[in-house]
Amino acid sequence: MDGTGALNVSAVNTTGKTVIFTPAGNQSYWNYKVSGTATALDMSQYRGVALTVTGDNSGADLVFRIIASGFNQDTGGFGRDYVVPINFTGTKTIEIPNSEVMWYKTSYGFGDDYSTCGTNTDYTSITGFSFYLGKMPAGKSATVKVSGIKAMKEDRSIGLVNASLTLNGNAAYVAGTIPFNNYLVYSGGNKAQVYDANWHYKMDLTVGGPTITAVTGSNNTFSVTTGNSPNTWVSTRIKVKGTPWVINK
Repeated sequence: MDGTGALNVSAVNTTGKTVIFTPAGNQSYWNYKVSGTATALDMSQYRGVALTVTGDNSGADLVFRIIASGFNQDTGGFGRDYVVPINFTGTKTIEIPNSEVMWYKTSYGFGDDYSTCGTNTDYTSITGFSFYLGKMPAGKSATVKVSGIKAMKEDRSIGLVNASLTLNGNAAYVAGTIPFNNYLVYSGGNKAQVYDANWHYKMDLTVGGPTITAVTGSNNTFSVTTGNSPNTWVSTRIKVKGTPWVINK
């Protein structure tokens, strides 16, 4: 911790390959860990965190781990991990809605021995936290500063109201409200379908605007915006049709 109260985490990888620091895979990751107590981090009603981080574009992965009662430092049991790829230079505030976000990214490189998802963490008994660099690219050094940690909670009472779905610069506008913990499916045309948490159909919503289309390859940009739901969190997925892949047995 420096004189401003910020936490500094650094590591050097002098090898010719990417190094993964994990509880089960490489105990040396503890050499790059910075810990603290959670007296001011109340997670009892929160699942998200906002981390203010100064990065060096090293390509490392910064891991923020919250620790609950009964935590096992070797297996990660009763802890939760939030991961920030250090692919930027300067200071940013990164908002992560929950620890399961890391499962949607294949580039983290940690595998099953890394993640602490699904370990029945008791968010009412968070006793501490730690930061460490979980992945270091070959021949790289990294120095990362964390100057702010804030617990986050979404507003579940409003839902997503009059959402705009923008894909590759074209926007489709959904008229109406998608309630909390519900799904919206839009496959083109002037209607979208709303389903409840168990995928039971509930209703149609009217959609206006131009046709939105995905392009071949990975160069698709997609966003969901609304001016009427300032603190509603969403998870999105794009599915496309194409030639099926044949996987030999």
